Amino acid sequence: FFDSKSISIPLLSPFLALPVVIWILNHYKKYNLSATLGMIGFNIALFLVACSESRDTGVYLHFISSSATSIFLFEYDQRWKAVSFISLSVSLFIIINLVPMDFIAYREYSPENERIFFVLHTIGVTLISCDCLFSVLDQNYHFQKYLRKNQKVIEQKNKDLEKANTELDRFVYSASHDLRAPLASIRGLVSLMEMEKVVSNNDYTSKITSRITVMESYINDIVHYSRNARVEVSPEAVNLHAIVSGIVSSLDHFDNASDLKIGNYIDSKLTLNTDPYRLKVILSNVIANAIKYADLKKDVPFVKISMVRVDTSMELRIEDNGIGIDKMHLHSIFDMFYRASQESYGSGLGLYIAVEAAEKLKYKIEVESEINHGTCFKIKIPFASTSFGTTSGDPLMSSNLASRVSQEVS
Repeated sequence: FFDSKSISIPLLSPFLALPVVIWILNHYKKYNLSATLGMIGFNIALFLVACSESRDTGVYLHFISSSATSIFLFEYDQRWKAVSFISLSVSLFIIINLVPMDFIAYREYSPENERIFFVLHTIGVTLISCDCLFSVLDQNYHFQKYLRKNQKVIEQKNKDLEKANTELDRFVYSASHDLRAPLASIRGLVSLMEMEKVVSNNDYTSKITSRITVMESYINDIVHYSRNARVEVSPEAVNLHAIVSGIVSSLDHFDNASDLKIGNYIDSKLTLNTDPYRLKVILSNVIANAIKYADLKKDVPFVKISMVRVDTSMELRIEDNGIGIDKMHLHSIFDMFYRASQESYGSGLGLYIAVEAAEKLKYKIEVESEINHGTCFKIKIPFASTSFGTTSGDPLMSSNLASRVSQEVS
């Protein structure tokens, strides 16, 4: 504009058209495309102008402001674009200053105009670069302010959560203790009534005992759920056969237990490196279910507990020939408070707690069942956590043991 004869309309047109294109894209909220096309167009237009005039005008300095702008325009997750445009600007800057360019008509300016242009370009580059820098600093400031505010909120919520967890622990302990005490008294009175052999009271005592058992089971489920959620996993070597035998003995008061053939076919030397408390919770709930829902109409109702190897894991199997589970319920039996049928009784927490405990141990529980034929729960245990203690061998049932299982079940 200092010398109208030196104005090149073809070179000036990109600078006039580019803002229009950017405005249209921004109007339609195509911000990413707007930034990308804007940076490409600006670098190309700047390159063409810089090739057509003396380096003394300093127009090539705008490659610096172009690099600063690319850092401001693209967020961190698009940093590869910012790096790409910085590389483009640096490459064009090097080409302009080291490679002769004669494909565009050269425009000459007077020394005085060259000095004026150099000053104007330097001021422009400085202002644009500083504006980008302050914009980034402003974004960082507001983001840090937002984080500090949220951090205080999170800290307060954590304190509230810790308080709630503490209160919940106290509630579980208090509730289990306060509920168990009267239950123990009632059970004692029932026992005295039964010892006195008062015939007319036998029906009532059996019903009272049944309800006490249900309530005790519910209390135990609450305690197990709370403890599993809050207590860290504490692995140790345990004898799996002994664990299963103890659980079976603890469940012999179940109504169906005396009419079932419960077989513990796990090798007596097999040990697991696991958390014994959570293992007992898992097995107690699964075995208890097998006993509860036994089909006593069958000739030999049974529950079989065994261990087999499958690929790189061990499968602890609890199989029965009980009433089975309908396929429409199989995907829901591990949900909290879910009951598969009207015949179901208990808290509905047992299998849910079993799965929660299994996840803590990195185990996986699967189930296969067929209505009126039976159910098989498979607890997948990593092979590395099993061993035979001091005895060498493959932690599987021996052929003699497998034969005995087959014969006894038959």
